[in-house]
Amino acid sequence: MCVVAAKHFKGHGWILVKNRDRNYPTEVKLVQSQRAGIERLFLRDTTTGYSEGLNETGLSIVSASVMVKKDEKEGGGRASDSQNWTSPDGQRIRRALYQKTVKGAVKSLLDSQIPGNTLITDGKECYLIEAAFTNFEKPDQKYHSVVKKIQPKDICVRTNHGIELPWTGYDMNDPEQKPDRISSESRLKIATAEVKKAKDPQALLNALGVAPEKDPQLNPIRINKGKGVMRTTGQIMLNPQERVFTYRPTMSEVELKNYNKINQKESKTFFEIISNRELISFGTFGEDSKRVPRKPGQKANSSKHSDLYTDENPKGTIHGLGFTDAAKARQSINKIEGSGKTDAHKMQAAIAMSQRAKFAARDAKDPEKKSDLGKAHKVYQAWIDANKKSESMMERMRKSIAEKSESWEDGFKRRVVKTTKPEHKEKGYNWRIKGKDRDEISIKLYKEKPSFAEFKKQMKRVAGHEFGG
Repeated sequence: MCVVAAKHFKGHGWILVKNRDRNYPTEVKLVQSQRAGIERLFLRDTTTGYSEGLNETGLSIVSASVMVKKDEKEGGGRASDSQNWTSPDGQRIRRALYQKTVKGAVKSLLDSQIPGNTLITDGKECYLIEAAFTNFEKPDQKYHSVVKKIQPKDICVRTNHGIELPWTGYDMNDPEQKPDRISSESRLKIATAEVKKAKDPQALLNALGVAPEKDPQLNPIRINKGKGVMRTTGQIMLNPQERVFTYRPTMSEVELKNYNKINQKESKTFFEIISNRELISFGTFGEDSKRVPRKPGQKANSSKHSDLYTDENPKGTIHGLGFTDAAKARQSINKIEGSGKTDAHKMQAAIAMSQRAKFAARDAKDPEKKSDLGKAHKVYQAWIDANKKSESMMERMRKSIAEKSESWEDGFKRRVVKTTKPEHKEKGYNWRIKGKDRDEISIKLYKEKPSFAEFKKQMKRVAGHEFGG
């Protein structure tokens, strides 16, 4: 179902990442809890109640299932908004996040008998728990576990079968489970190779976003539009040192109505959501990287187009950027800095150029061209690293987000407008919900004016993309 990984970086400590794969329509919400004298921040699946995240001490937990049949059943029920959680594993993780030390969390998870491949770290130490039951839900049920401390020189990657407990997970000898076991082993092999190459936390998250195999089920990131099949609904990155939970939605809806409350000055844990467009731009997000324009009236998540939004006139683009060599990269950095765009927009542009240079250098055959592209990547990355470390820039980014926030009512008045485009009128559409910051974008088209409830519904649906930039 999932891929989890841990890697230690100089200056950052241990970082955890995860691809969360589900076979049902997924909606997640963010929860920042102040209970028992400790602040916890975790993502909660609204269908199952499954959760994982970090706390104010930096203690961070992610997990991948090996009790696969039990895990696959979890999509069948709906979690209550009360404390009657559906997922027992989510409850085990939330309980462990009350702990203030890694060893305390490991003990909590073992005492509660958590199954799966679970990674626990505080940034300084990192542990793996491999665990499963034999004779599950039978009178002679027995819990088996192995705890392993991961050394900073090593990496740890796990999918949906055991290494320390090789009998766990999908069974190669079971004809029904064999394809899933092959998938699990393929995803482990590819992800391990990519994680070894990662030089920084962002690269570690991107390492799980590759899709070299034609069969989507064999890739770490599984973008598959078939009904009932496993697909990657989102990517998670936990940074204990900074106490930051990063989420990249791929095929999930994200409820973010409490976003600004979470990232307040007095908060001890922080959340950021990043765009999936980087994955799309390099052809790793879809089976076919060729763009299929979105037609008027098509839903944003329709399989008949490849656009996140209708955007035929991208006014916000910073023009003239490039990455052919170091000189062009430095020239582009000057354009980014003088563009007048928000700090978040500048950072997004630099990251996009940096990644394009990186991938182009990787694929270049000519040694000189490969060298030039590599140098361009280093120029962009140096600027990104310098500005990420700049407290003033991060504060300005948070301030920019806060200033742009508005109430549902104000958003309804501002963004629900009559359409003037002939191509919309020809199809019988008279109203549209326009983009958050860009008027030319149409989130959705309507024949009659949408209600306030419909507006809220659409805003929750696209929240992950709008906050992702």
